[in-house]
Amino acid sequence: MEFKMPNRVLRFTAALAMPCLLSLSTTYGAVAEAASSARTAASTVNGCPTPVEPYGLGWVCFYSERDYGGSKIAIDLSKIPTASGSPKQSLATWGFAYKATSWTFTDKYCQGTVFNSSGALLWYMGNGSGSSSPFVGATNDNKATSFRVVCD
Repeated sequence: MEFKMPNRVLRFTAALAMPCLLSLSTTYGAVAEAASSARTAASTVNGCPTPVEPYGLGWVCFYSERDYGGSKIAIDLSKIPTASGSPKQSLATWGFAYKATSWTFTDKYCQGTVFNSSGALLWYMGNGSGSSSPFVGATNDNKATSFRVVCD
């Protein structure tokens, strides 16, 4: 499968490693859906890809609206640092700082934490079977600026 975008051509096959981030916005929806289905065999939770078992890590998805709606980013945990002591991942890198209203975490073995701009903990993700929240609550809504995932 081949997608042409300004200044680049993206080719996807089942044998290729998929990109770390799949922005499922209107602009890149076709690219994201093709890449997501190739890596995950079309299995999702709240529209967030699930791991390819038995070896794959899961994904973390952040949504701009309640109940997993609005714009979404899907981040492949196998493409970011997840060792103990790894740095926080800035949501600004993907244009999603101050936008998270709901989230889904599809990994069974990792633990995630989400932080605000001052570094204070907003919420935990993952509990041994994946987890999600249809609304982060009024106190945490649109406050997330970074996250960290540890898979020890």
